[in-house]
Amino acid sequence: MSLRHLSSTTVFIAVGLIGAGFATSVTTSSAATLDDGLVLHFERTGGPVRLPEDVLHELTDLTVTAQVGHVPGGRRTITCTLGGGVTIHYEDGVETGRKNGTATTPGAIDDTIATCAGRSADGSLQGEIRDFRLYRRVLAPGEVRELGKETASARPGTDLASLDLGDTSAVTEDLTLSTRVPGGSVISWESNRPSVLSATGVVTRPAPRSGSSTVTLTATASYAGHTATREFTVTVPEDVSDRQKVDDALRDVVLPDEIRGDITLPTRGSRDVTFTWQSSDPRVVSATGEVTRPPHGSRPRIARISVKAAKGYTSNTRYFTLTVLPLPEKAAMEGALFAYVTGEASQDVHFAVSGSDPSQKTELNRGRPVLTSEYGVRDPFIIRSEDGDSFSLVAMRQDGSHVEIWESTDLVTWSGQRHVPVSAGTPRFGTALPVSKTELERLRQGTQPLRANEKGVLVDYDLTSGSGPVVADVSGNRRAATIRGDITRSSAGLIFGGKRGYLDLPDDLMSGLDQLTVSAQVEVGGSWRTITCTLSNGVARLFDNIVEFSRLDGMVVKPDELGGLIVTPNSGARFQGKMRRLTVWNRVLTAEEIAALQR
Repeated sequence: MSLRHLSSTTVFIAVGLIGAGFATSVTTSSAATLDDGLVLHFERTGGPVRLPEDVLHELTDLTVTAQVGHVPGGRRTITCTLGGGVTIHYEDGVETGRKNGTATTPGAIDDTIATCAGRSADGSLQGEIRDFRLYRRVLAPGEVRELGKETASARPGTDLASLDLGDTSAVTEDLTLSTRVPGGSVISWESNRPSVLSATGVVTRPAPRSGSSTVTLTATASYAGHTATREFTVTVPEDVSDRQKVDDALRDVVLPDEIRGDITLPTRGSRDVTFTWQSSDPRVVSATGEVTRPPHGSRPRIARISVKAAKGYTSNTRYFTLTVLPLPEKAAMEGALFAYVTGEASQDVHFAVSGSDPSQKTELNRGRPVLTSEYGVRDPFIIRSEDGDSFSLVAMRQDGSHVEIWESTDLVTWSGQRHVPVSAGTPRFGTALPVSKTELERLRQGTQPLRANEKGVLVDYDLTSGSGPVVADVSGNRRAATIRGDITRSSAGLIFGGKRGYLDLPDDLMSGLDQLTVSAQVEVGGSWRTITCTLSNGVARLFDNIVEFSRLDGMVVKPDELGGLIVTPNSGARFQGKMRRLTVWNRVLTAEEIAALQR
């Protein structure tokens, strides 16, 4: 139904019944009052209900209540009382707010009725209205609870139905168990095996070779004295050995190949594995990550460091070879780079540059966004490192809760977005960064393609091994991906739950490319298939194994949409199944190469 309008002179509750094909109307007069103060009551209506103005003028205190069905999660009983200059709002019999100093004028009464009926900002309501009542007195809280009893009793069950724990067939990490849901119910949890899965979601895996454990989690929702329960079955696989934990933790360590400053060497990995670092030459890179760069004009220095991972009586060591780049040449600043958003807050960050005259700016990337934030941001600004050849772009999240950070070594290609919590009230910042002549020319030249291996592979992910959220790149380019959402690991590959899971690839993967190929080995319906997509000259071709099954013209894919060629975080349709390999090339594969992928 649609609530069309309510005027201040004659109140129309216009309820258009969508698709029902009938309408009834009820008209009351000032004499049609009941002993309990009920002026008007209708259970259902599909047409206008007209309240004569003399009824409104005679009212000094009132209560208006209605069951509305436009809110997410089902019907609600919305009640408003107005009397003694105080307006009180209730939802399903529970007070949700009050306002003092309300005058009992026809206009205020009209607004109270409109608010109670659920009118939106544009004066319309998409949803059902039933059991509408108008009283000429202020109902007591107990009476309001009685009016909301029907919808309040249904709310716990509805709220429980909205709970989603994701894939619970093989849970290896702690679960987040909500204690309050958007519908308003308070949730409490019980576990029949708290030693394996506690009521707060803490997972303790059974010992190796002892078998998996099945746990029943019971959620109880409570609202306004009404309760409901729901059970979840959770399987916790047996734990892996300390040897496997050590090897997995070492595999997840990612260090940059080229070093431009101090690096962070973690002291602890996943599953409580401890790390101990050693350096073959502390004068270049110390065991705690301090870096001494050679002077400008020198050759890069090679540093070899090792990390020993230990868990219990088990340990293993991994070795890294790092290239420490010389310091950059000190260059005069001949221009400025500006970062900005359009409007007070936006998810898109734009760049512009200027030469010696800062008032003459040139937009970069043909005016399109250079970075897209996951959140609305304001006041983006760029920081240059002390050595001068690495940069951080920092923007304040609109609500002031975080700063959002991207990093770069050339001002053209940027890392993924990091979220750093901060206290509210952070001051606003400027957005211009002085840049050298070389940097200005590089910015104006635009984004350059990333380096690929000799076969043109940009990234290659073996999804059948490893642990934790980071997926190593086996192409040799060391561009790790990150698991997001309802994805679990298995020896057969990543298991996508079909709701919100995706593989977060490096943001700059498509930088400067005009063609590419993406291929994934997936299992759907019990069989493994290789799905391949090529993109060139605005034409996308999709292959199921070697058979082309779709061709799309006019395709323009931005870097943050690369995942959409196989699986995307923003897609309405979600991939559900297993994926054991994902590879991206900087070129279009030939038919012979696509056929070879099936082997």
